[in-house]
Amino acid sequence: MNSTYCTIVNDVREIAMQARQAARQLAASDANMRQKALKIMPDCLRSVRSELDEANQLDVEDAIRKGVAEPMVKRLRIDDKVFQYMMARLEEVALLPDPLGKILEGHTQPNGFAVQKITVPLGVIGIIYESRPNVTTDAASVCLKSGNAVILRGGSESIRSNVVLADAMMQACVESGFPKYSVQLIRSPGHQSVDELLKCDDYVDVLIPRGGKALIRKINTYSRYQTL
Repeated sequence: MNSTYCTIVNDVREIAMQARQAARQLAASDANMRQKALKIMPDCLRSVRSELDEANQLDVEDAIRKGVAEPMVKRLRIDDKVFQYMMARLEEVALLPDPLGKILEGHTQPNGFAVQKITVPLGVIGIIYESRPNVTTDAASVCLKSGNAVILRGGSESIRSNVVLADAMMQACVESGFPKYSVQLIRSPGHQSVDELLKCDDYVDVLIPRGGKALIRKINTYSRYQTL
């Protein structure tokens, strides 16, 4: 096992452990605290807009140089329209009703003991996705809204853009009183980081692949998670 692979393994497992710790605090948070974080996110993104533009331009130029297909390059771009869409999505999620603590069903037994099924956080959610950088902010906001820590692993073609976006999301968590590790991004390119994330079922509760058939087939083949 070479030193680079060992470093990736250690980095991914450290991220997973940090996410598990953050998930405990998120599970105990109230709706107002989570909403505060979500309302801060658009401002955090606006504050790094120029940095994001530079990072995205480098990602796009690199993709074109490598001969990436035009449809994927188009999905990679963050122009003003896409940026405003990202802002709107964050604001929409912030205004959604709190999904936690809802009684889904229940009954009272003959001895008077009440049994209820209530919505709770899942814990740590891993999301593996391709190309579109706006998935970074969408996934972070939805997971935080539902009281879950999230580990994001975007495509290598959008790594620079995703780093800027994830750092802004982490800053929003810190400013609202949550651990910055509530939102994390795996920053190691290549398949090795994905392979290691698939082995972290002792820390990650749910793994969601978002992409083409090849990605989903790989997750189904190599994951130690139960496929739904």
